[in-house]
Amino acid sequence: MGKVGWWLVDVLSRALPADEGLAARGDLTESAVPARRAVREMLGLVLRRQAVEWARPRPWLALLTVALPSGILLGNLAQFWSQGSAAYLWLFVTGADPRSLNGTVWRIGAQELAALAPWLGLNAVTVAAWAWVAGSAVRSMAHRAILTVAPAFLAALVLGTVGAVPIGGFSGSAPSSTVLYGVIVPALLRVGLVALPLLGGLMLDSGSAPLRRIRTLAALTLGVLALRALAPLEIALLGGWTTALVVRGHWAFRFGLAMLMVWPAAYVLFCRDSPKRYLRASSGGVD
Repeated sequence: MGKVGWWLVDVLSRALPADEGLAARGDLTESAVPARRAVREMLGLVLRRQAVEWARPRPWLALLTVALPSGILLGNLAQFWSQGSAAYLWLFVTGADPRSLNGTVWRIGAQELAALAPWLGLNAVTVAAWAWVAGSAVRSMAHRAILTVAPAFLAALVLGTVGAVPIGGFSGSAPSSTVLYGVIVPALLRVGLVALPLLGGLMLDSGSAPLRRIRTLAALTLGVLALRALAPLEIALLGGWTTALVVRGHWAFRFGLAMLMVWPAAYVLFCRDSPKRYLRASSGGVD
């Protein structure tokens, strides 16, 4: 493996606390072990440290209350809204008759076209804020277990929509018949408005004052826009044409969705910046 192996050792060592990572890297260098064995030993050390983290409640809290539910809900909502956005962008760019979308949930009258710009903007802000805030909350809750919680979050985001039945007739509409508006535009919207903000929340420490202000603003924005997103989120999860399901429109179901949406924002606003609590949690102490 040679240089590649030692590069992997360096990458893995960054998953450990700085002093422990440097010490482990130095021990492997001094022992002059082959690169393959060095990678195996460093990986084993990282996995053992991750296992220790999972013996504490915080990684489970991050996984079960934010990563998995937010990943599934955000993935479905983003897919639903990205299809609608692609349909409306197709109308603007091609100058097609709005009646082309009749028979879909995205049907719109000619007099309503002016309202599309605010609709598109608010949707973009909602999913981007949700992704950033959820990523930031998971990073804080999971602490050093972020290495295993973050992949679970990303997997829920992607796999949560696998096998989902197309909603609202988009799959049979005129824009969906083109590669650009049926595939590329929705994918780019989900990457730019969901995946990238999520990775930012997961990877950036938010220690600087500008990042803290952005994170706080995103949390407040999510709290304000959550109610607006409930009905589309319900449609994305249960299907726009389904009326027989008992939970659809039920106050308890919508209340649960609302709580799952605003919980990351509430955590970021009221719990995340408690230095003493995090210090004790990271060292295994009890609050």
